Amino acid sequence: MGKYQGYIAILLSMLLYACEPEHGAGITKNQVFAYNEAAGITSLDPAFSRTFENLWAVNQVFEGLVELDDNSNVVPLIATHWDISPDGKTYTFKLRDDVFFHETAEFEKRKVNASDFVYSFNRIVDPGTASPGKWVFNKVAENGFSAPDSQTLVIRLKDAFPPFLGILTMKYCSVIPEDAVLKYGDEFRSNPVGTGPFVFHYWEENQMLVFLKNPDYYLADVQGKQLPYLDAVSVTFKKDLNAVFLEFMKGNYDILQGTEGEYVEELLDREGYLRPMYEDVIVLDKSPWLKTDYLGFLIDPEKQENNPFLDIRVRKAINLAINRKLLAKVLLHNLGSPAVGGFLPEGMPGHQLTYDSYTYNQGEAARLIVAAGYGLDSQLKVDLNTTAANANMAQFIQHQLAQVGIELKVNILEAGNLNEYVANSTVLFFKKSWLADYPDEENFMALFYSGNFCPDGPNYTHFKNPEFDRLYEKALLVNDQNQRIDYYRSMDSIIAVHVPVVPLYYGQAVKFLQKDIQDLPSNAINILDLRRVKKF
Repeated sequence: MGKYQGYIAILLSMLLYACEPEHGAGITKNQVFAYNEAAGITSLDPAFSRTFENLWAVNQVFEGLVELDDNSNVVPLIATHWDISPDGKTYTFKLRDDVFFHETAEFEKRKVNASDFVYSFNRIVDPGTASPGKWVFNKVAENGFSAPDSQTLVIRLKDAFPPFLGILTMKYCSVIPEDAVLKYGDEFRSNPVGTGPFVFHYWEENQMLVFLKNPDYYLADVQGKQLPYLDAVSVTFKKDLNAVFLEFMKGNYDILQGTEGEYVEELLDREGYLRPMYEDVIVLDKSPWLKTDYLGFLIDPEKQENNPFLDIRVRKAINLAINRKLLAKVLLHNLGSPAVGGFLPEGMPGHQLTYDSYTYNQGEAARLIVAAGYGLDSQLKVDLNTTAANANMAQFIQHQLAQVGIELKVNILEAGNLNEYVANSTVLFFKKSWLADYPDEENFMALFYSGNFCPDGPNYTHFKNPEFDRLYEKALLVNDQNQRIDYYRSMDSIIAVHVPVVPLYYGQAVKFLQKDIQDLPSNAINILDLRRVKKF
């Protein structure tokens, strides 16, 4: 028996024999949704749902006031409806009265009330929590969360902020029970209690994670049948993507996500279509994804001396030296678009079709390197920090930069370590992705606002530009969408000129599914929603 099959046996044993009767009765392997997370999961606490990997898992357990539908519209979830004051500063939410926190061995189920949201939101902004999501409530006034009664939540902002409803769809804004946090403390990360469609059951880190169906979930389908349909979700953490592919082909995983593994060469032709030999056994699901992959430079002169990236000529040279169109064709199988239109991705109204500053030009890149004082006798040597999943892309970039006189050393790091180093400004050059937390241009431009310097915010480059900051702040005061888009395009132009980042490509969500998986929704933020998924 292979290692994964061993996990399945353990899982089924737990479900059938070790669970409480209402959780485990009648479960078979066919009712378990299985996937692999090669990058690992660092926390199941929504306060630390910064990474894509954490988000997929956290979304099974936790929920908030509102969510995004498949068309990126904000719709009610635990909130039934809301009102916004005429000045745009006060949001009043009315809550459902049939939502319960999960029942566990340590906690009896109890109804969610407005004070739970007050606690959850205050916990995010509490410095003692050290949540990377603290910035999402930067616009909230001091003592801005209140609960006039058990079913009413009021949030008061310092100033009007049009994207605020979208922000509340983020997993940082999930509701959690204070008594569970008090009991577990820092170990709440591995003992989560939420309101979502699945209940946490088991986690052996770097081995396996298991969620079980929530028997008290409040949502139902249009026929009135309680959701979710699945009985369990299992996650493994194999790093060998080719081994994962083989297990997928045996039916031991229900989904493969992403295009990093070498198996993509086997499944897809050069144009990015599923090869005919697999059409009867696999479903290829492609959908737009509000995501920009990029190279980032730390350009804060106070963070490190002798930083070559403080010279804009070096940053521009790297920007011009990379052939984005070739990268998208060769490495992505055209399952992503070359980022020649700025940092705002395709699918955003503010996205530009092209910027001249992102046009491939190795001759100009080489000239800029020489102008910056580097040459054969003093070749520029830099380190790029990335993960194993991006090793092939790093090698491609390494070759491209060598053509213009830059010697690139590639440092392969664990995903969690890379995120920590970037957030704490301990690396100068890194490969990252920015995924839309909510579908608004502000979400992407927030990476360059000086008030969002990491570690308290998402400005990982420590870019600071007075004109950019002025436009960013001005856009937040405007409700007219067209006017806001004009401001964000101007901001993106400033980024193109000053090059704190090198946009590489815009994302496309790519999933390979087993034929028996039905009704897995697609969405612009590529979150895994299993509430209505069926297996046949």
